[in-house]
Amino acid sequence: MAPDLRLQSVFPLPEARHLPGLNDRPEEGPVLAAAALARQAFDPEAWSDSAAYLYGFDLLAGGFFWEAHEVWEPAWMRCLPNSLQRKVLQGLIQGVNAGLKSVIERPKAARRLLHLAAVCFEEAGGGRLILGVEPGLAAAALRSLAREAEGTEIDRLVSCCNCLQPRGIIMH
Repeated sequence: MAPDLRLQSVFPLPEARHLPGLNDRPEEGPVLAAAALARQAFDPEAWSDSAAYLYGFDLLAGGFFWEAHEVWEPAWMRCLPNSLQRKVLQGLIQGVNAGLKSVIERPKAARRLLHLAAVCFEEAGGGRLILGVEPGLAAAALRSLAREAEGTEIDRLVSCCNCLQPRGIIMH
């Protein structure tokens, strides 16, 4: 992703993506710093001001799926149980997990995760933005990807999915 299109300016993109089982897990860097920030300070009501939450979208667009999961999981944990925000974050996390499975050439698992992500978005409902995402549109887009994607292209399609990008924010 070009620097002028990033959603936040605090955290740089990593130099390389982590692929569990194929390379070493990073022990430091911007992803872990963003995850620590989300763990301490993510407020679902102020999502558009959260550099860590927005960084997850930058990571997603750059194909850094494991990294996006690492940043969004602590934000997910700060949401109230059974809340719509938690469902949306769970859908985003399952979506990036699908991208990761695609990269490591597990397309069947990637499709299953796309369906799980769609269910999370469907449970959040449609017709309104939640954390900047319209859950109904995201669910429909992911179900379509799961039906139509061939082989390992799921990762590219997930990275580019406009329905998995937040709306209602000012670009930095």
